Amino acid sequence: MLTKSVIRNRIGLIILFLILSCNIANADIFGSSGGGSISDEAYGISWDNVTDEGASKNAIYDVISGLGGGHDALTLAASADTLLGLSTQELSLDTQTANYVFAGPASGAAAVPTFRALVTADMPSSVLGQPIATFTIDGWGNAISTTAPWNQKAIPYACTITAWHIDSDISGNIKLDVETAADTPYTTFASIAGTELPAISSAQTANDTSLTTWTTAITANTRIRVTVNGTVTPTVKKAVLTIYGTRT
Repeated sequence: MLTKSVIRNRIGLIILFLILSCNIANADIFGSSGGGSISDEAYGISWDNVTDEGASKNAIYDVISGLGGGHDALTLAASADTLLGLSTQELSLDTQTANYVFAGPASGAAAVPTFRALVTADMPSSVLGQPIATFTIDGWGNAISTTAPWNQKAIPYACTITAWHIDSDISGNIKLDVETAADTPYTTFASIAGTELPAISSAQTANDTSLTTWTTAITANTRIRVTVNGTVTPTVKKAVLTIYGTRT
């Protein structure tokens, strides 16, 4: 059984051991004599065999403050400037036109992305549906006629119209109306395009996927046709209208 006296003696031996250990460590660092010193000049860049002199905080600060640091000023390439703004060292996002997306070119070879409006080719078929009718309005080398309906077609299944897309041979202006007839013998045609008539205005392509004013529900065996609405300018000689839909 350990008495209080024995415990006190053992604690004293432990404390003595710790003190001796510290003295040995100091001797290893500052020399066997324990007479090492701290110096403002002691911090070197390589081993110099000096073991009895330590670097002061001032020496360490001088070395750290003398280290190279920082980086060159940040700049933006012209292509990145489309997306980002830079003020001193702060990056920000540029404002963009409503309903534009950051994407590659609408057609042609690969190119640096820009902000642009979506075109029909961007849309997966799950969104657009499938083409249910394609109309070629062709002047056969002459200006497109505005006097008669074009290309009456039959739609043999019930469907919902989801979008239209139009291309022309040159940049210009053309407006089309889309009409349907469900009676027999299909003589009473009426517009289903509301105020969103398929049109190109000073361009060569256009599309619409909202169709908020269209009558989009089509019954089976409906006839559908297009007519030219208004004047075609300049001399657009050919246009192709595709109407998309999903079966119901």
